[in-house]
Amino acid sequence: MTILVLTWGCRRAAERVPEAATCDSPACEVDITLSGWFHIVWNGSARYYLVRENAQATDLIIEEETAQLYGGRAALDRRHVTLSGVRLSPTLIRVRSIHLERSP
Repeated sequence: MTILVLTWGCRRAAERVPEAATCDSPACEVDITLSGWFHIVWNGSARYYLVRENAQATDLIIEEETAQLYGGRAALDRRHVTLSGVRLSPTLIRVRSIHLERSP
């Protein structure tokens, strides 16, 4: 599966999204907080998503150190969370913190 990321204000207009994508321009980074269901999809390698109540999916980049604070990435799978991070594109967030919610 190829994910095309379109960013605004960056020299990277469109490219494949690597596991640890970064944005060189501060104009690309927007702080955001979202709630939804954390999902892991295994397709050769693990991909992380937040699926919100409106069924909209957002790709996540989550560092192992951040995930370990909550029991690891696998412990977060299919859990309702509120996460804060930096929006790198309309569909990609670099996670900085996670709050586990009670299931609605």
